[in-house]
Order: sequence, then structure tokens, then C-alpha cells
Amino acid sequence: MGKYLLLCFLLFQFNIYPQLFINEPAPLKPGNYWMYSDYSGGKFSYRVFDSTAVIDSNLYYLVEYKYPNGPKLERYYQYNRLDTNNFYIRYNDNSFSNLEVKYFKKDAKLNESWTNIFSGYKRTAYYRIIDTGTTVWNGNYTKVKLLEVTDSALVDQWQYWSDDFGLLQVMDFEGASNYLVACVINGKVYGDTTFTDVKEIKNNIPSEFHLFQNYPNPFNPSTKINFDIPNTSFVTLKVYDITGKEIKTLINEEMRPGSYSADFNGNGLSSGIYIYVLKTPKCLAANKMTLLK
Repeated sequence: MGKYLLLCFLLFQFNIYPQLFINEPAPLKPGNYWMYSDYSGGKFSYRVFDSTAVIDSNLYYLVEYKYPNGPKLERYYQYNRLDTNNFYIRYNDNSFSNLEVKYFKKDAKLNESWTNIFSGYKRTAYYRIIDTGTTVWNGNYTKVKLLEVTDSALVDQWQYWSDDFGLLQVMDFEGASNYLVACVINGKVYGDTTFTDVKEIKNNIPSEFHLFQNYPNPFNPSTKINFDIPNTSFVTLKVYDITGKEIKTLINEEMRPGSYSADFNGNGLSSGIYIYVLKTPKCLAANKMTLLK
């Protein structure tokens, strides 16, 4: 590896324009998913859906960006595509004056470069591949490229891209760093993709919708709830007390087909019978569970 890849892990500078400090998805394929950790330890994720949109005659994939905002999970939706010149494109969200932001190039070579223009600062952001090599991520060898991003004055950040897994790490000279924790690429799971307390436990597609009995049961204070989703659906999983009062929402999001496990913690609740309800637009199932302290 060249000297730049060593420097990118050791040196830090000032982050002049935080709008550059972004993660973006690649490779673009429905079902691909990335979970990152930021400099404070918080988690955020990107997921590519099979939904598409045509904007200015170009076909884009719908991408969900999910991130914590205090106790809530917020969601932002954007559109991304791979153009005919092998540039990964995000449709402009007004940070840049150009309508399509080129954030990386597939099969980029050493010293290849491109630009984007800020709308507010009236400056040009320069992107250039300054080093290439290999590294090991999550036990897998992968080819990598180091992308330098500048504002024509100072180096603002480095982006560490993998041919196989997409963006591995983003760092600025001020010390902030986002890095890839886990991902699902072309149906294969790498790392622990747990986000909050919901985890995909296997990636084969179930043949039918099913809600399993929680285990252990009775429980004190924690239990697991497993379920199968055969189709991409908007899923809710909620816990109620015996009077029908909602206690907690465990899941409230669109999910791709798979088998999942959700954790429920009964700390602060009294002993008794609780009901957990799994719902999609086409299916509904409920089971009882007993908290015994």
C-alpha cells in the first residue's frame, strides 16, 4: 500500500465543508444493505429497495437512509443510480448545484478524478483516486481505492472504498470517522447486521408468513420473538398488555423477505400476560407471552 493509505489512518485536518462528509451506497442492487458506525458510536444504515423512479429520463433506485435522532429512528429517502460511464450518482438534494452528484466511480483507476459544485458556497469539490491496494475487512480480502476529496484549498476528507463492499470508511482531518460495521451484498450477510434490537437470522426466503412462540416463555426480563416474512412488506411488531394498551413498538419499517429475531425486554413491567402482534398489509398474527418475575 502507498503512503497515502497509511496517512489516512494517522493524520487529521480541518473539516471545512460538512456537506462532503457523506456516506453513499455501492454496489446498487435491491436488497443490498450497509450499517455504519459514526465517530460517536451511533449506528446508521442504507438499504436499496426494488422500487425505482424515472427522473429526467434516468432510472434511479430508491434508497433508505435510517439514523437515530434521540430515542427515535428517523428515515430519509433518496435516489441513486449507476450511469453509463460507471459513475455512482445520487440525485441532488440541494447541497450541490449540479442535479446529479457523482460520489464514486466503479472500477476507478489510480489518479482518475471528477468534480461536483456546491450550490451555497460556490466552490468546486474535487474527487481523485490517490491510492489503490488490498485490505482485509471482516475476514475478507478486498481491493480498495482511496478517494481524496478537497475544496481546492485543503484536503477535506478521505473515503476508503472496496470493490466488493462499497464504502468502508470516511475520515476527515479533524478526527471524525464513519466506518462500515456490517452489510448485505447480493444476498450474502457480512458481519452483525443488528440495527437496534432486530436481527436477520438467515437470508433464505421463507415460503409463508409466520410468527413463532417467543422463547424463553415465561421470561424474566428478556425474550426473543422470531418471525418469517416471505415478501417485501411494511412490517409492524408491537407488544400490548392484557387490556390492549400498547407497551412497545419493536418494528415499524419496510423489510425484505427473510427470517428475523426481535428482542423484548420487560424491565419496568409487572408480571403478567402480554400479547405480541405481527402485522403486514396482507397478514396478521398474535401470540401470548408471560413475564414472570
